[in-house]
Amino acid sequence: YNMSYTHECYTLLRPTELVREAISHVLSLGEGEVSGDLREDLLEWQEKERKLAEAKDGDKKQELHVLSGDSISFDLVRRVHSQLESTPLGRGHVWLHELLEGTELILPTIKPPKRNPQLVARLQQIQAQLDHKEYNKMTRDVAPPSVEEAIGMEIRSTSRIMWAVVNFLLTVVGSFLFGYFAAHYAGYDVAESTLVGLVFGIVVFIADMYFLLKMT
Repeated sequence: YNMSYTHECYTLLRPTELVREAISHVLSLGEGEVSGDLREDLLEWQEKERKLAEAKDGDKKQELHVLSGDSISFDLVRRVHSQLESTPLGRGHVWLHELLEGTELILPTIKPPKRNPQLVARLQQIQAQLDHKEYNKMTRDVAPPSVEEAIGMEIRSTSRIMWAVVNFLLTVVGSFLFGYFAAHYAGYDVAESTLVGLVFGIVVFIADMYFLLKMT
């Protein structure tokens, strides 16, 4: 199996006037000078070119153009050149590269296959699910809490406030008692000991209030 030959057969070129002249020259030769297969292929190509010139419908013209009408396979040009080796044109010997000069390579138009509607619908459904999952992930931290979560947050917040108040009162009372008994054991009377306790309590009260307000 020759891959290079297969590519030559399906490589299309847009023929030049020299190529058309060479084809007309080969067809003008006698029966014994040209192989039957080459003559038949050239006549078929000329027929398609004639149909292309007469075609009016755009789609039909495009179909003929792709099939062969305004194009010719490299293999057929090569066979025409081989024929010219033994029966040259009137202008003399023509090399293959001279025969190909000015031709234009025609690339085939590949039509994308039609997509299965069921597959498209399934892909869209999967994409929608992924988008919804991604959205939920993004909004999970900013979504409003549920009733249970809201109640739990309120209870925790209230508990923190209550413990802060209890701690505040215990600290102030403890400071007052510390000042009172310290002064009492130092030999001061009740009034003086009470005054010293109040001073300690007020100082701690002001300090606690400062830090409490700063934290809130």
